[in-house]
Amino acid sequence: RVEANDQLFVSDFTEPIISPRIDSVSWTRSADDYITIAVSTHDPLNETFYYKWEYEEIWENRTAFRSSWAYENGIPRARASDEIKAMTICWPRRYNKDLLMATSAAFVTDAISAFPLSKFHITDVRLGWRYSMMVTQRALSADEYEFLQIMKRNTNDLGGFFDAQPSQLLGNIACTTSNEPVVGYIGAYTSQRKQLIIKHNQISDFVYSTPCFFDPLNGYLDDPLLPSYLENAIPLDAIYGPFVDDAAPIIGFTLVPNTCADCRIVFGSEPKPDFWVAEDEEEIE
Repeated sequence: RVEANDQLFVSDFTEPIISPRIDSVSWTRSADDYITIAVSTHDPLNETFYYKWEYEEIWENRTAFRSSWAYENGIPRARASDEIKAMTICWPRRYNKDLLMATSAAFVTDAISAFPLSKFHITDVRLGWRYSMMVTQRALSADEYEFLQIMKRNTNDLGGFFDAQPSQLLGNIACTTSNEPVVGYIGAYTSQRKQLIIKHNQISDFVYSTPCFFDPLNGYLDDPLLPSYLENAIPLDAIYGPFVDDAAPIIGFTLVPNTCADCRIVFGSEPKPDFWVAEDEEEIE
C-alpha cells in the first residue's frame, strides 16, 4: 500500500521467497588479460529457478603526488597530515547499472554456474591496490522475472528505466483511486550476500600505473599568471628563496594538475570501509 500525490496504490498479495545461499563469487583472467567476476549458486530444494544480483564495488585509489602545501587568498599554508591523507587515498564506490538476472528453469537442477557480473582489463584503476565486490542475491518469482526482462529489453532500446516503454509493462501494482496505469512490481524475498576481494599482488605482471606521468612545474608568487594556474593545479612543495634574517621566504610552489594530488576531485570523499586493510607495508602518514 503506497500513498502518493493524493493517489492510493496497492499491490497484489505476494508470497515471500527464500533466497538460497551464494556458492561463490570468483574471478578468472582471460588470455587477453581481462578479469571476469562471476557468481555461482544453487537451490538444493529445486524451488527457486529465478535469480537477480546487485553489487557494490569498492577499491582503493592513491594519487601520484602528495600536496603538502595550500595557497589560499594569497597566503601559503602547510597542510595537516590528516588533510594530506584524505587527499591522497580514496575509496571510490560503484554499483551495477544493468539488471543482472538468470534462470535455471530450463535445467535439470536448479543451479547457476559462473554467471558473469563484471569484466574489465587488468590495467583498470580498480585493481591499483585492493578491490572489493559485495554481491547481493535475491530470488524472484516467475512473474517478477518476466516483468524485469521486459523492462531490461525496453531499457536497452530506449536507454532509461523511466522512459516511455515500447512493450506492455505494468506489473502487480494498481491505482485504486483512478484508472491511471501503474508501472512497477512489489516482491517479497530474503537476500544473501557474499564478498570477493582481489589484491593487486594476486595478479602476476600487474601493469596498472597512474596517468600522471609528467614532472611537477614551478609556479612563482610574483608570476601574475599564478592564480590562473591554480584554477586547475595544486601546490606540492614550497620553493624557498635566499635566506633573509635567518629565514628563507617562500617564493613559489611546485605544481601538478589537481587531479594528480587530490583523488577526491574524481572519486569523492567516501569514508574508508570498516573491513579495509592495507595490502602493503607503505602507509601514508
